[in-house]
Amino acid sequence: MYAVLDKDTIKNEILPHLSVAKRGFQSKSSLIEVINAILYKLKTGCQWEYLPVKELFSGKVLKYGAVFHHYNKWSKKGEWKSLWLQLLDKHRSELDMSSVDLDGSHTPAIRGGEEVGYQGRKKRKTTNALYLTDRKGLPLAMSVPKSGEHHDTHNIVAVMQNMMEDMAKANIRTDGLFLNADAGFDCAALRSVLKSYGIVSNICINKRNGTTNDSIVLDELLYRERYSIERTNAWMDSFRTILNRFDTTLRNWESWNYIANFSVMWEAVQYREKKFDEEWMVIVTTDHGRGESGHHHGGQLARERSVWVSTNVRALNAQFTRPTLALVDILPTICRFMDFQTPRDVAFEKDGTSFYGPTDIYELTTHPYDNQVTLCWKGEGAKDEAVVYMATTNAYKEGGKDNWSEIGRVKASTGRFVVDLGKYPSSKFYKFVVKTPTTSLTRWLQK
Repeated sequence: MYAVLDKDTIKNEILPHLSVAKRGFQSKSSLIEVINAILYKLKTGCQWEYLPVKELFSGKVLKYGAVFHHYNKWSKKGEWKSLWLQLLDKHRSELDMSSVDLDGSHTPAIRGGEEVGYQGRKKRKTTNALYLTDRKGLPLAMSVPKSGEHHDTHNIVAVMQNMMEDMAKANIRTDGLFLNADAGFDCAALRSVLKSYGIVSNICINKRNGTTNDSIVLDELLYRERYSIERTNAWMDSFRTILNRFDTTLRNWESWNYIANFSVMWEAVQYREKKFDEEWMVIVTTDHGRGESGHHHGGQLARERSVWVSTNVRALNAQFTRPTLALVDILPTICRFMDFQTPRDVAFEKDGTSFYGPTDIYELTTHPYDNQVTLCWKGEGAKDEAVVYMATTNAYKEGGKDNWSEIGRVKASTGRFVVDLGKYPSSKFYKFVVKTPTTSLTRWLQK
């Protein structure tokens, strides 16, 4: 029997987000198989009464009416849409938001129903909905469907506001986006509402509107990328249940679209994981803290200088939980995660400590006294040898190379090394690096 999604995906990605009866009557059939039957209906477009339930259920066989009951129950509670938004939020790092595309689609309404109207171009009754996709064609948002006699820009301000609210629920930012749309969307109301969300409009100019505003510019190269949403329409048409509308209730019709969105998105996620063997690191932080009022920055109070850091990666070391965690720790963390082979001159300029992977020493400090400098660090349990380097120049600042030299070795667990500056050329500026096989700490001193 054909399966749209495998049972593990249904069990782990869909079922946890759908309500299950905790008391009263409970289905004796597997809910995984119930969802698979719903997906089969979505893909094939067969009528409910012709659903091949005997082939779809391995245990107790449900009648088609029972399968519809589950679908309708989850639809009434808005759980199909909620499921879609949660998947979008979970995998938003895999979206290509370099630009987005907006388009409308009329679906023939075979049995009539809510929000159905005659569409002259198609010469039949239809339901119209707007769709927003990312650069690769993955669905981002869908408008509330409206009857087919309405133009794409009918009540466009409220429509776009609802779509932006759905994207916000999935924690997708809109400011700075470039949006492609065809000439049918060329109107001042749409451009205005997009601007209010920080979205840059790249809408083909409709000459019939008599637009003469020279400030409206169309990026033709970007506009040519709009083909991706047409490809998405073709993907959606492969789900026969939404190719033609048979549902008379608007709620159930929307739900089918959200399940199709889920299937398209999940297929893309699976493809990237299998094809490219990708592992993603996402780090979120702020550029500064805030004052007591929740505003302002730039001061020297601890509240104004403190930031937070969050990541999806689990293989974190103790540095991530130390009070000394700082923004400068992000760069060495990314370099280690990506396995970058950083040149020594560059590595010795980095201030931070990676909070990903193994580390053994941390918090290097300098303590000058007379003509000596004591380097101190923490490294409880460190077993390897620490190599100490020093440079008396800062040529790297101007694009040159510093005269790094090894000045000693000591057990990392010692946590201390004394530098006799009298043995080296006199300088007013010194750079020190303490390096172990897993960690490199940098400290500068100006006398």
